Amino acid sequence: MNHVASAINLNYAIRQGLTGRGIGIAVMDTGIGYHPDLTDKDGCFAGFFDTVNGRSNYYDDNGHGTHIACF
Repeated sequence: MNHVASAINLNYAIRQGLTGRGIGIAVMDTGIGYHPDLTDKDGCFAGFFDTVNGRSNYYDDNGHGTHIACF
């Protein structure tokens, strides 16, 4: 993680008072499975949209999207 902090110039952002609060991101991949590190205080994601099967419940057939979202 030290390499990542250096690559994104994290110390500069911290000095500027930037925290990431209020910033949302979108991940378009194979899906997303439940993982506690990816949930808000209420235990849910901000949203999920299945472009392949039209399902409304979170799922990830092969785990790739969940893996990518965790990083």
